[in-house]
Amino acid sequence: PGHGMIWRSCLWLITRFTHAPVALQVFHACIAAAFAFVLLFKSPFKLWQSAALLFGYFFLFEYAVISRCYAFGVLFIALFATNYTKNQRLTPTGATYLFLFSNTSVYALMISVVLTVYLCFMEWNSERHTLRSMIVSGWKRYGLIVIGMGISAWQIMPHPDNSFPLHKVTWPFDDYRFFAAITQFFSAFVPIVRWKDPHFWNTNFMMNDLGLVHWVWILFVFIIVTFPLIQRRSILLLWLFGVLLILFFQYYTGFRFARYYGHLFVLWVVCFWLLLGSETNEHKTCLRLLKILPPLAGRVVTADAMFTHRDVVENVLEKQADYVLYAKDNPSDLKAEIARWLDPGITDRLAVSVHSFSYKRGVPRGLDLMFDCRF
Repeated sequence: PGHGMIWRSCLWLITRFTHAPVALQVFHACIAAAFAFVLLFKSPFKLWQSAALLFGYFFLFEYAVISRCYAFGVLFIALFATNYTKNQRLTPTGATYLFLFSNTSVYALMISVVLTVYLCFMEWNSERHTLRSMIVSGWKRYGLIVIGMGISAWQIMPHPDNSFPLHKVTWPFDDYRFFAAITQFFSAFVPIVRWKDPHFWNTNFMMNDLGLVHWVWILFVFIIVTFPLIQRRSILLLWLFGVLLILFFQYYTGFRFARYYGHLFVLWVVCFWLLLGSETNEHKTCLRLLKILPPLAGRVVTADAMFTHRDVVENVLEKQADYVLYAKDNPSDLKAEIARWLDPGITDRLAVSVHSFSYKRGVPRGLDLMFDCRF
């Protein structure tokens, strides 16, 4: 008890072949390498930002060097964020990633809960669903996530003979436990330990003799990391509810280990991932529009050169429509290929000249047909 089924199932499978610790280390290294690849090459962050995150304390040490279930967690949440920002909606694949993510740890379970609420709100708000249409269209995807969270909660629930330290909170309010919990928020973003302390792990250089950081410094860090998220209200609410849920759990249980409160940092990265990935442009808007349109059989889709992309064409063809797109100098290979196929020097073929927008010097002479394809 204490962890979801994913990690324990993998350990059981490895031990069917060998009990050598190196096998676990190699397996864990593969998980960490997969996460590094996703973060570096699939995230919306700049390369130097991804590298800085990757070589930070949590992603390099707590969730990579030390072989534990949390490496699976950061991998699955990164895969989910990649899938969601690409499609701008919860797909069956994204729901599967959340199912797996929720079964890695209790902290992943809590993040899955707030993420699921966020996804429901975004889908309802963006597509103007009624409650009934939302259930009809999304019950399989959201049902899979709920099943995953149920399985995770059932397995994580500790048995009565559990020896893990759980210090009960003093009701109605335990001020020391409260400040210990918010101290972990500070440590999640300033993970600098007290090196002079012989037992420095899970400490912080700003802690006093009681193991607490002054609330002013905690508030200062909270404002700094939260301020960039206010530009998107939905992301801000996701962040705030996630922080409250994790901190309440830390307050109630008294857990104070870095691998636990590090999930506050993971949640923050995910919020930024979703924020940057949701920044739209004409290309992304066109793809979203094509996905919600009904079949366009017998129609012709026209667009400017900025929409001359393979994925736009694929989506148009999926709607059973034809298309007319401009081919400018970017990409040059496409224009050259069109010119090769429509070479006017070959007299036995129809000569077609494609021009964008207008003719500066008037209509060219010698044309048999001219079509105005503006929209």
